[in-house]
Amino acid sequence: MVGIRRIFIGRNTVIGARSWLNVNDRSGSGPALKIGNHCFIGQSNFITVGEAVEIGDYCLTGRGCSFIGATHVYENPMQPYLSTGVTSSHIIRVGANCFFGLGAQVIGNISIGHGCVIGAGAVVRADVPPFSLVVGNPARVIKRFDFSRNRWIKWPDSSYVEGPSETDYVAHLQSTAGAPVHHISAAAGVFRDIL
Repeated sequence: MVGIRRIFIGRNTVIGARSWLNVNDRSGSGPALKIGNHCFIGQSNFITVGEAVEIGDYCLTGRGCSFIGATHVYENPMQPYLSTGVTSSHIIRVGANCFFGLGAQVIGNISIGHGCVIGAGAVVRADVPPFSLVVGNPARVIKRFDFSRNRWIKWPDSSYVEGPSETDYVAHLQSTAGAPVHHISAAAGVFRDIL
């Protein structure tokens, strides 16, 4: 963790081995990186914060996921990029109970709604509405969960019925799931990491 003073990790949350959490602006006050309650951040994840990264409660990431809210300044190729500094204006917001498959990436100024599934290897470069299934590079919505039919449906669909608000959704998750038991062996680099 780089910039730990500006990192907040919620209750019952696991961070996988070899993950890198990086707050670039360490001079500010208050958390710039917030990871909610009951999350499981898989092994070898990479999070770099521009202005802010917020990951909601109950989120699950597979191995090798990236949340890239900052990049090196590259306007002048006559300077070493290593010394040009980083961008600091992007905000990444991930709603509650999102699942990111192996190697998924979120890049830039992005909002991902609650209840989403981001497919393995997907590269998210645009906002994603709640209860969406996205795949590909660039990621595109291929299904959404329709609450009138109680199933995932192909997208687009003109008769789609929206789901609950994020507040109501989190209240439902808390009342039905509570604090899930994490399989910490999945987060460990080697079994000796587990005590």
